[in-house]
Amino acid sequence: MKYLIALFTLCLLISACDVELKAKKRAKKAFIYYSENDKLKAAQMFHKLVLKYPQSNFYGKNLFNAAYIYQEIDSFSIAIPLYNQILESSLNDSEKDSSRQIGITRSNYKYFACRNLASIYLKLNQPNEALHYLFKGRDDFPFITDSSVTAKREEILLKQDLATAYLQKNLPDSALVTVLSDALIESPWIKHKAKDLAMSIIKEYYNPDQVLEDLIQGFENLNVHPAFIIIPFRDLEIIIVPYLSNIENMSGSYFKSTALYVDLYRLVHYSNNK
Repeated sequence: MKYLIALFTLCLLISACDVELKAKKRAKKAFIYYSENDKLKAAQMFHKLVLKYPQSNFYGKNLFNAAYIYQEIDSFSIAIPLYNQILESSLNDSEKDSSRQIGITRSNYKYFACRNLASIYLKLNQPNEALHYLFKGRDDFPFITDSSVTAKREEILLKQDLATAYLQKNLPDSALVTVLSDALIESPWIKHKAKDLAMSIIKEYYNPDQVLEDLIQGFENLNVHPAFIIIPFRDLEIIIVPYLSNIENMSGSYFKSTALYVDLYRLVHYSNNK
Protein backbone atom coordinates (compact mmCIF):
# COMPACT_ATOMS: atom_id res chain seq x y z
CA MET A 1 0.00 0.00 0.00
CA LYS A 2 2.83 2.39 0.94
CA TYR A 3 4.51 1.53 -2.37
CA LEU A 4 1.35 2.45 -4.31
CA ILE A 5 1.00 5.78 -2.45
CA ALA A 6 4.66 6.59 -3.11
CA LEU A 7 4.28 5.67 -6.78
CA PHE A 8 1.11 7.77 -7.07
CA THR A 9 2.84 10.75 -5.44
CA LEU A 10 5.81 10.39 -7.78
CA CYS A 11 3.50 10.32 -10.81
CA LEU A 12 1.81 13.50 -9.62
CA LEU A 13 5.16 15.23 -9.21
CA ILE A 14 6.30 14.16 -12.68
CA SER A 15 3.01 15.33 -14.17
CA ALA A 16 3.25 18.68 -12.39
CA CYS A 17 6.83 19.17 -13.60
CA ASP A 18 5.78 18.31 -17.13
CA VAL A 19 2.96 20.87 -17.00
CA GLU A 20 5.32 23.53 -15.66
CA LEU A 21 7.86 22.84 -18.41
CA LYS A 22 5.17 23.15 -21.08
CA ALA A 23 3.94 26.40 -19.54
CA LYS A 24 7.46 27.85 -19.40
CA LYS A 25 8.14 26.82 -23.01
CA ARG A 26 5.00 28.62 -24.23
CA ALA A 27 5.80 31.66 -22.10
CA LYS A 28 9.20 31.88 -23.80
CA LYS A 29 7.43 31.92 -27.17
CA ALA A 30 5.22 34.73 -25.92
CA PHE A 31 8.28 36.75 -24.91
CA ILE A 32 9.76 36.17 -28.38
CA TYR A 33 6.59 37.53 -30.00
CA TYR A 34 6.78 40.53 -27.66
CA SER A 35 10.45 41.19 -28.53
CA GLU A 36 9.50 41.08 -32.22
CA ASN A 37 6.81 43.69 -31.53
CA ASP A 38 3.95 41.28 -32.22
CA LYS A 39 2.33 42.38 -28.99
CA LEU A 40 -1.18 41.13 -29.76
CA LYS A 41 0.11 37.61 -30.32
CA ALA A 42 2.18 37.82 -27.12
CA ALA A 43 -0.83 38.99 -25.10
CA GLN A 44 -3.02 36.24 -26.50
CA MET A 45 -0.41 33.59 -25.64
CA PHE A 46 -0.05 34.80 -22.04
CA HIS A 47 -3.85 34.88 -21.77
CA LYS A 48 -4.07 31.27 -22.98
CA LEU A 49 -1.41 30.25 -20.45
CA VAL A 50 -3.55 31.72 -17.67
CA LEU A 51 -6.59 29.76 -18.83
CA LYS A 52 -4.79 26.49 -19.48
CA TYR A 53 -2.39 26.43 -16.51
CA PRO A 54 -4.14 28.12 -13.55
CA GLN A 55 -2.06 26.08 -11.08
CA SER A 56 1.28 27.08 -12.62
CA ASN A 57 3.88 28.72 -10.40
CA PHE A 58 3.99 31.44 -13.06
CA TYR A 59 0.23 32.08 -13.03
CA GLY A 60 0.60 35.56 -11.51
CA LYS A 61 3.32 36.58 -13.92
CA ASN A 62 1.40 35.27 -16.95
CA LEU A 63 -1.79 37.02 -15.85
CA PHE A 64 -0.01 40.31 -15.25
CA ASN A 65 1.89 40.07 -18.55
CA ALA A 66 -1.35 39.48 -20.46
CA ALA A 67 -3.06 42.47 -18.84
CA TYR A 68 -0.02 44.71 -19.26
CA ILE A 69 0.46 43.96 -22.95
CA TYR A 70 -3.26 44.39 -23.70
CA GLN A 71 -2.94 47.78 -21.98
CA GLU A 72 0.09 48.64 -24.12
CA ILE A 73 -1.90 48.07 -27.31
CA ASP A 74 -4.89 50.01 -25.92
CA SER A 75 -7.11 46.93 -25.62
CA PHE A 76 -8.51 48.31 -22.38
CA SER A 77 -11.71 46.27 -22.51
CA ILE A 78 -9.57 43.13 -22.08
CA ALA A 79 -6.87 44.59 -19.82
CA ILE A 80 -9.29 45.98 -17.21
CA PRO A 81 -10.99 42.67 -16.29
CA LEU A 82 -7.60 40.91 -16.26
CA TYR A 83 -6.21 43.45 -13.81
CA ASN A 84 -9.32 43.06 -11.68
CA GLN A 85 -8.80 39.30 -11.80
CA ILE A 86 -5.39 39.91 -10.23
CA LEU A 87 -6.98 42.01 -7.47
CA GLU A 88 -9.53 39.28 -6.72
CA SER A 89 -6.93 36.49 -6.70
CA SER A 90 -4.94 35.04 -3.81
CA LEU A 91 -1.63 36.25 -5.30
CA ASN A 92 0.83 37.48 -2.70
CA ASP A 93 2.46 40.84 -3.40
CA SER A 94 5.39 40.08 -1.12
CA GLU A 95 6.35 37.03 -3.18
CA LYS A 96 9.96 37.13 -4.32
CA ASP A 97 10.36 37.47 -8.08
CA SER A 98 13.96 37.16 -9.22
CA SER A 99 13.05 38.04 -12.81
CA ARG A 100 12.29 41.66 -11.89
CA GLN A 101 14.97 44.28 -12.36
CA ILE A 102 17.51 45.01 -9.63
CA GLY A 103 15.90 46.92 -6.80
CA ILE A 104 12.43 45.56 -7.59
CA THR A 105 12.56 42.03 -6.23
CA ARG A 106 8.95 41.71 -5.07
CA SER A 107 6.08 40.79 -7.35
CA ASN A 108 3.68 43.64 -6.34
CA TYR A 109 1.11 42.25 -8.79
CA LYS A 110 -1.87 43.78 -7.00
CA TYR A 111 -0.21 47.13 -6.38
CA PHE A 112 0.77 47.51 -10.04
CA ALA A 113 -2.63 46.24 -11.18
CA CYS A 114 -4.14 49.19 -9.30
CA ARG A 115 -1.55 51.62 -10.67
CA ASN A 116 -2.09 50.44 -14.22
CA LEU A 117 -5.87 50.53 -13.90
CA ALA A 118 -5.49 54.13 -12.72
CA SER A 119 -3.29 54.86 -15.74
CA ILE A 120 -5.94 53.46 -18.07
CA TYR A 121 -8.71 55.55 -16.50
CA LEU A 122 -6.56 58.68 -16.66
CA LYS A 123 -6.08 58.02 -20.36
CA LEU A 124 -9.86 57.62 -20.67
CA ASN A 125 -10.31 60.90 -18.75
CA GLN A 126 -12.18 59.19 -15.91
CA PRO A 127 -10.45 60.75 -12.87
CA ASN A 128 -12.83 59.36 -10.24
CA GLU A 129 -12.07 55.79 -11.29
CA ALA A 130 -8.36 56.63 -11.45
CA LEU A 131 -8.41 58.06 -7.91
CA HIS A 132 -10.24 54.97 -6.65
CA TYR A 133 -7.50 52.65 -7.87
CA LEU A 134 -4.64 54.95 -6.84
CA PHE A 135 -5.92 55.04 -3.27
CA LYS A 136 -6.67 51.31 -3.36
CA GLY A 137 -3.13 50.52 -4.45
CA ARG A 138 -1.66 52.83 -1.82
CA ASP A 139 -3.88 51.72 1.07
CA ASP A 140 -4.88 48.09 0.35
CA PHE A 141 -1.82 46.77 -1.48
CA PRO A 142 1.12 48.98 -0.45
CA PHE A 143 4.24 48.79 -2.58
CA ILE A 144 6.79 46.30 -1.22
CA THR A 145 10.49 46.63 -1.96
CA ASP A 146 13.84 46.04 -0.32
CA SER A 147 15.11 49.46 -1.47
CA SER A 148 14.21 52.74 0.24
CA VAL A 149 15.18 54.64 -2.93
CA THR A 150 12.84 52.54 -5.07
CA ALA A 151 10.07 53.01 -2.50
CA LYS A 152 10.46 56.79 -2.61
CA ARG A 153 10.50 56.85 -6.39
CA GLU A 154 7.30 54.85 -6.55
CA GLU A 155 5.66 57.12 -3.96
CA ILE A 156 6.49 60.16 -6.10
CA LEU A 157 5.18 58.51 -9.29
CA LEU A 158 1.91 57.64 -7.54
CA LYS A 159 1.52 61.23 -6.33
CA GLN A 160 2.12 62.50 -9.86
CA ASP A 161 -0.78 60.35 -11.07
CA LEU A 162 -2.89 61.64 -8.16
CA ALA A 163 -2.08 65.18 -9.25
CA THR A 164 -3.05 64.38 -12.85
CA ALA A 165 -6.40 63.02 -11.66
CA TYR A 166 -7.03 66.12 -9.54
CA LEU A 167 -6.25 68.34 -12.51
CA GLN A 168 -8.73 66.37 -14.64
CA LYS A 169 -11.29 67.12 -11.91
CA ASN A 170 -10.31 70.81 -12.04
CA LEU A 171 -8.85 70.74 -8.51
CA PRO A 172 -5.47 72.45 -9.01
CA ASP A 173 -5.00 73.21 -5.29
CA SER A 174 -5.25 69.50 -4.44
CA ALA A 175 -2.91 68.65 -7.31
CA LEU A 176 -0.31 71.21 -6.26
CA VAL A 177 -0.38 70.25 -2.57
CA THR A 178 0.03 66.59 -3.54
CA VAL A 179 3.26 67.21 -5.46
CA LEU A 180 4.62 69.93 -3.16
CA SER A 181 5.09 67.33 -0.43
CA ASP A 182 7.93 65.87 -2.55
CA ALA A 183 8.90 69.01 -4.46
CA LEU A 184 10.08 70.60 -1.20
CA ILE A 185 12.50 67.80 -0.25
CA GLU A 186 15.41 66.04 -1.92
CA SER A 187 14.74 63.87 -4.97
CA PRO A 188 15.74 60.22 -5.45
CA TRP A 189 16.36 61.14 -9.12
CA ILE A 190 19.06 63.41 -10.47
CA LYS A 191 16.24 65.25 -12.26
CA HIS A 192 13.77 66.53 -9.66
CA LYS A 193 10.51 65.26 -11.17
CA ALA A 194 8.22 66.45 -8.36
CA LYS A 195 9.69 69.95 -8.48
CA ASP A 196 9.32 70.11 -12.27
CA LEU A 197 5.67 69.02 -12.10
CA ALA A 198 4.92 71.51 -9.31
CA MET A 199 6.43 74.34 -11.36
CA SER A 200 4.42 73.35 -14.44
CA ILE A 201 1.19 73.38 -12.38
CA ILE A 202 2.05 76.78 -10.89
CA LYS A 203 2.80 78.29 -14.32
CA GLU A 204 -0.40 76.93 -15.89
CA TYR A 205 -2.96 77.43 -13.11
CA TYR A 206 -1.64 80.16 -10.79
CA ASN A 207 -0.15 83.57 -10.36
CA PRO A 208 3.40 82.59 -9.31
CA ASP A 209 3.71 85.75 -7.14
CA GLN A 210 0.73 84.61 -5.05
CA VAL A 211 2.03 81.04 -4.70
CA LEU A 212 5.41 82.37 -3.55
CA GLU A 213 3.68 84.56 -0.98
CA ASP A 214 1.50 81.65 0.19
CA LEU A 215 4.55 79.42 0.60
CA ILE A 216 6.48 82.06 2.57
CA GLN A 217 3.51 82.46 4.89
CA GLY A 218 3.30 78.67 5.25
CA PHE A 219 7.01 78.40 6.09
CA GLU A 220 6.49 80.97 8.87
CA ASN A 221 3.65 78.90 10.35
CA LEU A 222 4.84 75.33 9.87
CA ASN A 223 4.05 72.71 12.52
CA VAL A 224 6.81 70.23 13.37
CA HIS A 225 5.82 66.74 14.54
CA PRO A 226 8.14 63.85 15.47
CA ALA A 227 7.85 62.16 12.04
CA PHE A 228 6.52 64.87 9.71
CA ILE A 229 6.00 68.58 9.15
CA ILE A 230 2.76 70.35 8.22
CA ILE A 231 2.99 73.49 6.10
CA PRO A 232 -0.30 75.45 5.79
CA PHE A 233 -1.04 76.29 2.16
CA ARG A 234 -4.21 78.19 1.27
CA ASP A 235 -7.00 76.14 2.88
CA LEU A 236 -5.00 72.90 2.66
CA GLU A 237 -1.90 71.38 4.25
CA ILE A 238 1.37 70.17 2.78
CA ILE A 239 2.55 67.06 4.67
CA ILE A 240 6.34 66.84 4.55
CA VAL A 241 7.97 63.51 5.45
CA PRO A 242 11.80 63.78 5.44
CA TYR A 243 13.55 61.66 2.83
CA LEU A 244 17.25 62.39 3.41
CA SER A 245 17.38 65.40 5.75
CA ASN A 246 16.84 65.17 9.49
CA ILE A 247 13.50 66.63 10.55
CA GLU A 248 15.09 68.93 13.14
CA ASN A 249 16.98 70.69 10.32
CA MET A 250 13.84 71.36 8.26
CA SER A 251 13.03 74.93 9.26
CA GLY A 252 11.58 77.74 7.18
CA SER A 253 15.07 78.66 6.00
CA TYR A 254 15.63 75.05 4.91
CA PHE A 255 12.54 75.14 2.66
CA LYS A 256 13.65 78.48 1.21
CA SER A 257 16.84 76.78 0.04
CA THR A 258 15.04 74.00 -1.87
CA ALA A 259 15.14 73.81 -5.67
CA LEU A 260 11.39 74.46 -5.89
CA TYR A 261 11.54 77.67 -3.88
CA VAL A 262 14.65 78.92 -5.68
CA ASP A 263 13.10 78.28 -9.11
CA LEU A 264 9.83 79.93 -8.10
CA TYR A 265 11.65 82.93 -6.59
CA ARG A 266 13.66 83.39 -9.79
CA LEU A 267 10.52 83.08 -11.92
CA VAL A 268 8.69 85.73 -9.91
CA HIS A 269 11.54 88.22 -9.72
CA TYR A 270 12.61 87.71 -13.34
CA SER A 271 9.02 88.36 -14.47
CA ASN A 272 8.62 91.39 -12.22
CA ASN A 273 11.90 92.94 -13.36
CA LYS A 274 11.24 92.65 -17.09
